[in-house]
Amino acid sequence: MQHQDAVFSIDHHLSVDEALALYKNCDLAICTRLHANVYAAIQGVPSVAIGYHPKVASFMDFMGCNSYCIPLEHLRPETIIHTTKDLMRNKISVSATVRNKIDRTRTDINRYADLAIDLMR
Repeated sequence: MQHQDAVFSIDHHLSVDEALALYKNCDLAICTRLHANVYAAIQGVPSVAIGYHPKVASFMDFMGCNSYCIPLEHLRPETIIHTTKDLMRNKISVSATVRNKIDRTRTDINRYADLAIDLMR
């Protein structure tokens, strides 16, 4: 495999902190699970998502990255390669989109938490 030294596969359980630390050092991720895409997004890392369930497509749509979600029925090596190359060509803008969405979401969550605390008083 070309660039084998720069590619790794996770096939065992990681803690949240371990996963976040791992994604922080990635240029991009190809993710087969929703939470892998979430961890990548939290770190501002763009991902190619394998859309095994509608929740994955919904998350990628929410992030503004629906074109980087490959439905299972279209999952072929050439599709993964094409989508990954497209993501690499657009990495800077996609990374910015992901970081902006995460920042806005964090702001919204904090605002909602403050509202909930105020309601409990």
